[in-house]
Amino acid sequence: MMFRKLMLGASLSLLLGAVHAAETSAQALLLNESFEQGAGANLPEGWSLMTWQPNVSSATLAAASAADGKQVLHLSSSKPNHVRVNKTIAVEPNQTYLFQAKVKARGANADKLAAVIGVEGVYDVSETVRTDADWQLRQVYIKSNDAQELQLLLGLGHFGNENQGEAWFDAVSLEKVAEIPAGAKVLEMPRSQAKTENVTAALSPAAQGKAAPWLMLVGSTLVLSVIGMGLAMLLMRRNVVEKGVVAKDAA
Repeated sequence: MMFRKLMLGASLSLLLGAVHAAETSAQALLLNESFEQGAGANLPEGWSLMTWQPNVSSATLAAASAADGKQVLHLSSSKPNHVRVNKTIAVEPNQTYLFQAKVKARGANADKLAAVIGVEGVYDVSETVRTDADWQLRQVYIKSNDAQELQLLLGLGHFGNENQGEAWFDAVSLEKVAEIPAGAKVLEMPRSQAKTENVTAALSPAAQGKAAPWLMLVGSTLVLSVIGMGLAMLLMRRNVVEKGVVAKDAA
């Protein structure tokens, strides 16, 4: 009887632990997209197409040998372009997130970036993919800093790296993580606080004290200029009046 109770207690502990782990994992996972919803040019909810050159690129959902499910996201550019699809996800400031996707590409120029993943607002992106032989996993760790949302991107080409060809994406996910592995690709969102600190520093008493002598010099120069112009006008008027008096007396 005691043995059965011990076994039952151990089983319940394991079950509760598994439930807790599943709940924690679900809370950490903010995006899990395999592009099963939608068809053709109708992308899943929240995803939108952005291109640098119009009428050159397209984004469609295609039935293909998917990494997860039956459909994939397919980007295509007939000429060099910067095309990507975006989705905005709410996040917490000062946290770290893992953004990853399975990627393929074909027909891209070798001297420019081909298929990449990244986040809008940060120039750097993942390592590029150029082959469609197999699905390749691409990962970037994103430090949110002050940001409260991330605009994730799946792209073909990039800023200053316009490219053509085709790219496929599948099994896209975003999750909050506690650590960044050594050697991982890290993207940092810009810090808006830095701009605020610069403005605050410029308006601080110390900064104003440093600027005061210059302001006093400029102000003094302006005052002297105004006084000088006033005296000059007064002298000119006096000369005119005196000439008028002399001319009257002569008459």
